[in-house]
Amino acid sequence: MAATKKTVLITGVTRGIGRALALEFAKHGHLIIGCGRDKTNLDSLQLQLSNASPQSHLLFIADVKSDDSVRQMAHTVRDKLGSLDIIDMFVLQCFFLHFG
Repeated sequence: MAATKKTVLITGVTRGIGRALALEFAKHGHLIIGCGRDKTNLDSLQLQLSNASPQSHLLFIADVKSDDSVRQMAHTVRDKLGSLDIIDMFVLQCFFLHFG
């Protein structure tokens, strides 16, 4: 039986653990929604993700410290996809701190 493909949101996706997670999830066929502050690194990651899987991954220039930036990204994701399956822990912590 084939594994169910998930939609995964990862913040800080341009470097380090965030980038490694995005690439690993993509290799397993999951759709990546990611954000970071560096356009050059986002463009580089988009190319790597495209090579790793045929999904139409969504990457955003966004700063998670900015309510407006996060709100805009959330609205775009909701409009394009409806929902997420996996959200990284930093996003969950911010949500609970903000809306708790």
